[in-house]
Amino acid sequence: MTAAPSYLIVGAGIFGVSTAYHLLKQHPRASITLVDRDAHDAERRVAASWDWNKVMRADYDDPTYCALALEAQDVFTGGGDDDGLWRPHFHQTGLYWMCGREILAGGITTGMTRLAGHAAVARFANMPVGIQGYTAAKGPFVGSLPPTRDNELKWWGQKIFRNTTEVLPGRFISAPPPDADYAQWAVSDRLKEDILAVSSVFYGPHVTRDWTFVKHRVCWLYTLLARNPFFLLRDFEVPDESWPWGRDAFTTSSDFIISPHAAAEGLYVATCGSFHGFKFFPIIGKYVVQMLEGTLSRELADKWAWDRERPDPAANPDWPSVEMRELLDGARTSRL
Repeated sequence: MTAAPSYLIVGAGIFGVSTAYHLLKQHPRASITLVDRDAHDAERRVAASWDWNKVMRADYDDPTYCALALEAQDVFTGGGDDDGLWRPHFHQTGLYWMCGREILAGGITTGMTRLAGHAAVARFANMPVGIQGYTAAKGPFVGSLPPTRDNELKWWGQKIFRNTTEVLPGRFISAPPPDADYAQWAVSDRLKEDILAVSSVFYGPHVTRDWTFVKHRVCWLYTLLARNPFFLLRDFEVPDESWPWGRDAFTTSSDFIISPHAAAEGLYVATCGSFHGFKFFPIIGKYVVQMLEGTLSRELADKWAWDRERPDPAANPDWPSVEMRELLDGARTSRL
């Protein structure tokens, strides 16, 4: 009898969990180990995929992602073969756009306010997702999401930033700060001002002037080989040294990387969610499994290849354009 295949998945984010799920569906006898730095029931995590809510939309200029997003939404709404597994986690609200649209770790700040009083809750209860689109010359788009079950309203700022460090002479990498929890809750006053400005764009200063901001968070999309993409090792033997980790990262094209590792047999990489990988949670693992088994379409294999040529980031409005240190509060030098 042929031995059951074994898989080690490093990183329990969108790519990792979805892949484990689809591997189990396709190979019920397989040995699948999924590991992550955070406990599955941790109250807070550093993963880019962890949040209070997310925008699930399919209005892509790229027909590939448009088709994939529609496929994912069909599963979210109960149209797939998963017995309604995903339906409780998907809430259709509508969407309105207001338009004037390398691998890298990028950070963006989100803010939340808790709506107080019946009138405020009723005013926003049925709001759709709102997005203000911009161009590469103007800056990234900004957006707001409907309230959570706790009546907390969330939106994100316009400043997308990097944190570049020289790791070897002439070699640079953008990675989150080396602090506990990546300092994701230590938000500078300058970034809070960005959040305040965006709240005024969406809701008007006459609405927001009395708001109390209950949460500010820096959401990092991590650079490859910095701290936890999703690496998958097939038919593995664990060495006595720890594996390098990275996390959900950017590419200049905003395409994923779902590909065999270029220099290590049996090692596969699925990463670079580029701020939108979470939209494909129910289905992306199916395509990772196709990559593993050599059945991924040539179009997707080329699009998600590790070593493909990528466009100039200047054309991407969401590419991090400023260093994080430029957005930190200055050191106080005066004395009382």
